[in-house]
Amino acid sequence: RTEFRHGYQAPLDSAVKGAVATSQRTRLNFGYSAEKFKTNISIQDVRVWGSTPQLASSYPDAPTFMHQAWGQYWFSQKISTKFGRQEIAYNDERLLGPVAWSQQGRAHDAAVMMFEDDSLKLKIHAGAAYNQNALSNSQILYTVASSYKEMQYLWLNKKLGPIDASLLFFNIGSQSPVSIGSTRFFQTAGTHIEYKKNAFSVIGRFYYQTGVDASKNDVQAMMGGLDVYYTVKKKITLGLGMEYMSGQSQTDTTKAYKDVNHVFNTLYGTAHKFNGYMDYYFAGIGHGNVGLMDLYFKAKYKSEKWWTGLNVHSFSAAADVLDAKELASSGKYTAMDPNL
Repeated sequence: RTEFRHGYQAPLDSAVKGAVATSQRTRLNFGYSAEKFKTNISIQDVRVWGSTPQLASSYPDAPTFMHQAWGQYWFSQKISTKFGRQEIAYNDERLLGPVAWSQQGRAHDAAVMMFEDDSLKLKIHAGAAYNQNALSNSQILYTVASSYKEMQYLWLNKKLGPIDASLLFFNIGSQSPVSIGSTRFFQTAGTHIEYKKNAFSVIGRFYYQTGVDASKNDVQAMMGGLDVYYTVKKKITLGLGMEYMSGQSQTDTTKAYKDVNHVFNTLYGTAHKFNGYMDYYFAGIGHGNVGLMDLYFKAKYKSEKWWTGLNVHSFSAAADVLDAKELASSGKYTAMDPNL
């Protein structure tokens, strides 16, 4: 994939030139299926052209690694377990997805129990993971960046005619920075509902987060979204939508407020397809952790072999953004216009 980037993820100073680079992902996949067992192994190499010396033996950190290596065993036609390194994705991948846009992708080291009944149109998945840096004969700190120490989740999905409804509960444990044997947990619970009939569809989602974060602050955060789509003559799809994610106010300096984390955590989803493909928000920089209100209009034309789309977004901060100039001149904590 060859890209020219000039302002991607964050606005770029006009005096700074953009960058051109080619990245390559190569995967070797192996799969095997039997009556009650299935396995998949995926080895991948991800690199930017020119990042590896021509004499590769002098390059100790060649980016070749195991992307997936899992096995799945069926105890019956409806009950199975899947274990090993695996992609985990549900619904629109808002909170759990393989992040296929990034070349390396995302995979979890986990075990998942599955109950799936086609006659009932019901699926129940329960997953768990416990991560460590390495084998050890005594407790050690878990220090792998951008990963959890413990994870448990429950996903329920039921189809009722044109309605596809899911419930998701997630429990994430982060390593305590002050105690080797201590884990700090926060929870995410919510629902994803889709209604599709003929050319009309509605998608709604709501999630709430509680517990404590890695810094031991209480968590009180939420997100909600609603999308409405209508397809004309099977080729043109028009859509209106909104998404809200809570954030931390920069003007509320009270201890009671500052001791609570109001920033919604998008967890391990495929963020690139949400909030604009420029990735300015959440998939890119954190823009001060003030949350986000995203209002958008989408239009898509699809032919047999290609498609093109136009998306228009209006981004606003969900929490107050501090007016630093006003603070410097008058000492008052005042909010700026939330428009981003």
